[in-house]
Amino acid sequence: MYSVRLLAGLLVTLLLCTGCDQGPTLYPATGTVTYEGKPVTNAAIVFGSQEAQVATGGTDASGKFTLVTQGKPGIPKGTYQVTVYKAAGTTEMSGTPSAEDMKNAATSGSPTKPKLEIPPKYAAFKTTDLSATVTEDAAKNVFNFELK
Repeated sequence: MYSVRLLAGLLVTLLLCTGCDQGPTLYPATGTVTYEGKPVTNAAIVFGSQEAQVATGGTDASGKFTLVTQGKPGIPKGTYQVTVYKAAGTTEMSGTPSAEDMKNAATSGSPTKPKLEIPPKYAAFKTTDLSATVTEDAAKNVFNFELK
């Protein structure tokens, strides 16, 4: 027969592991991207580093974006490099760009480089000077980038 201790131990283990695979806590993060005083529309935004892409978003008609991590709203707290990619003729983004789309845009390894509507330094982690620190305080997680 099962002992009370064994059953209690199993119950505690189950309770502790509830939600174990949920990943890191995500915090809401939004912002706006402008260039020469005008909103940058239909641009891809990546918060991450050369080693790992963490969160992505796309700008709307007013240059606003909301970050998503692995399909879930928000981003883990931490400090990130930020890339913005906007090619000439980019059409409206439907939903959040895929991880592969964002990685390709951020590394800009395309053999035929499209004409960019914003300075190319913002399109790659190696050259961007944009950064952001995400905190637990959602009010501080509003990032406005004025590209020059």
